[in-house]
Amino acid sequence: MAYQYHHLPRLERVVCEDLPDFYINDHPYSPVWNSELKDLLKDEADAFIAHLHYTFSQKSNKTKRKYVGFYQRKLIFLIDSLLTVKPPEVILTPSKGSNHLCHIVYKHIEGLLKYLEHYCFNHLDALMALPSRVYILVLSDMHNRWLQIDNTLRKSKVSPQLISILNEVILKSYQASKEGFITFHQWRYLRKLTNELSQIEVENSDDLIEKILFYLNFNDEAFYVYLVNKVELLVEGSPFNTTGQKLVHLWKLKLTAIPVQNKWVLYPGYFNLRDQFTAWLKYKLKSLKGNYVHTLANSTSQFIRFSLSVAQLALLLRLFMEAQIINGQSVRSVIKLVTQVCATREADVLSFRSFYNKYYLNEEGTRQAVKSILLNLLEHLDRL
Repeated sequence: MAYQYHHLPRLERVVCEDLPDFYINDHPYSPVWNSELKDLLKDEADAFIAHLHYTFSQKSNKTKRKYVGFYQRKLIFLIDSLLTVKPPEVILTPSKGSNHLCHIVYKHIEGLLKYLEHYCFNHLDALMALPSRVYILVLSDMHNRWLQIDNTLRKSKVSPQLISILNEVILKSYQASKEGFITFHQWRYLRKLTNELSQIEVENSDDLIEKILFYLNFNDEAFYVYLVNKVELLVEGSPFNTTGQKLVHLWKLKLTAIPVQNKWVLYPGYFNLRDQFTAWLKYKLKSLKGNYVHTLANSTSQFIRFSLSVAQLALLLRLFMEAQIINGQSVRSVIKLVTQVCATREADVLSFRSFYNKYYLNEEGTRQAVKSILLNLLEHLDRL
């Protein structure tokens, strides 16, 4: 959406004209400029926010989405332009000299992005790829943040396994692509996560970190396995069966005390951590009561295991139901049976609610994956 006029002209002029001219021509610097620059940008930001509120109160969702998308791209463009003036280490680090002007501008742009994130989250383009220069800046920022957090967590006697899981997820997100590709959603999620973790200072803070990860739907498979094994060890170490049942009940109560939000998720379209773990706790409790024969979390002896994701299995089941390959039963009854006897590559225990939602979700990525599976089956059939 190309606006002929937008509501951040001063900010754009500062980034694209004033700062380059200032550094190229080596103008004399005065510390007073710091406060003057902040005031100048704040006045413009106030007007921008007022217009944003007006747009959201008067316009359609389509107009809101275009409006927010325009400013999302504009702010990322301004960060990219700022990086042509000074390198990431200068922009990220406060200083006492003229370089501090770039830091002020970057923090201002970051503040506007946070506002869009808070007020217009659902209208942002989560899959937008960051430009290469911005990727390098984000990588440098996240690396510095994680080093400080890692040091603090180790001093706080946090479980080494939990630190290893966090380290793997946070750093591998930026090292997975040789070309340096990261989406807007990945950047903002990991920034939110590191902001939350950086506030932890107490000793023995495993429980606090776990609460943060549950709240932010940190749906990494290694973390889910870590939680399952932690409860298994607690139950196995309890002297009586009833004590083990009480421990599982305490974990269920702990989950209900954590606020629910649908905004943040580590891997969109993947399993919901809270739903998945709650389903496993219910299964564990029934096994302790004698309703199910107890098996370890990684055992597959009582399951039909599919080398598919939950979403792929749900879509295949929908195909079988709607093509009447499976017939004579309701969707709910079939899904209930599948979640009781099936496991996938990412989950030993399937949540009925999560599976039911994925049955009707029909996302494009899942559709393409299922098409590929069906084509492979046809090729295999020809070879029989």
